[in-house]
Amino acid sequence: MIHIFRRVACLLLVATTCLWAADYPAPTEGDYSIRDFKFASGESLPELRIHYRTLGTAQKNAQSKTINAVLITHGTTGSGAQFIRPEFAGELFGKNQPLDATKFFIVLPD
Repeated sequence: MIHIFRRVACLLLVATTCLWAADYPAPTEGDYSIRDFKFASGESLPELRIHYRTLGTAQKNAQSKTINAVLITHGTTGSGAQFIRPEFAGELFGKNQPLDATKFFIVLPD
């Protein structure tokens, strides 16, 4: 019985990986730190760390400025990972979709 579950799990993993690769590029994760962050109120933090995910590749112009970035923000207490689900990412980030990750550099902060 355990062998059947293992085989099914392996098949699901392979199927998910194949579907992921076909829809949009896999996300890359990273962290960005800002030292001595100051709020408009005058309060400050010694360090502000923001976790993020990106899809696609940044394209830069002659002045080294990224020209194809799209920042997707959210007002939830969740993370940017919620936008990588197929219901969202599969409809927006795939080839020839509105935010095609082969053309745009998508940034999803937490």
